[in-house]
Formats: sequence, structure tokens, C-alpha cells
Amino acid sequence: YGHTQLTVFQVSLLQIGMPVFFHIAGRAQALARLSGFLRMSGSRALRLLVPFLVCYCLLIPLWWYMSNGANPENMDAPGGYFEYFVWFMQPKVMVKCGPEWLWFLPFLFLVT
Repeated sequence: YGHTQLTVFQVSLLQIGMPVFFHIAGRAQALARLSGFLRMSGSRALRLLVPFLVCYCLLIPLWWYMSNGANPENMDAPGGYFEYFVWFMQPKVMVKCGPEWLWFLPFLFLVT
């Protein structure tokens, strides 16, 4: 019974917390100093695209290995994590995998 209440609380908090976070971030951006387009684009790329690429190369292979790589039905993936990581970094494999929970970083770069 207590676990259900905790889950309901977490979901409710997420429904309130994320919009508030985006609202505060938007307000902070509105108060920021204006700069040129190239400088702003470079700064946003450093803040959004670099973390996306680093996390995509480090976290997504681990995520896929934990959920799919250890599956015996996945015959073309190697067994150990290091071999799986090297296999995952092939372009033909990476394009088949989505950005998972990191989808919002490149989206924010394009939209804002």
C-alpha cells in the first residue's frame, strides 16, 4: 500500500515539477544578456549538444546492454560489455538505436 502512495506522489510531483522547471529556465533565459547569433549558437551547442553526444556514447550503450545485450536471442551482439560497447559504436548499429531519454537535448537546441 505504501509503495503505491509513493509512486502516485512521484508521478504527481513530476507532473508539477517539470513544467515549473521549464518556466524558471525560460525566465532565466529572458533575463540573460543578449549576444550575437554565432556566439549564442556556440554556447547552446556546448550546453546541449556536447552533453547529448557524451551521454549518447557512454550511457545509451550501457542502457541497451542491460536491456537487450545480455539477451541470448540477440545473436549478432557480442557477450561481454567491452565487446558490446565496441560493437555498439559502429554506425550501422548506432543508427538503429534512438536517443532514448536524451531526445530533448537536441530538440531544445533546435527550438530555443
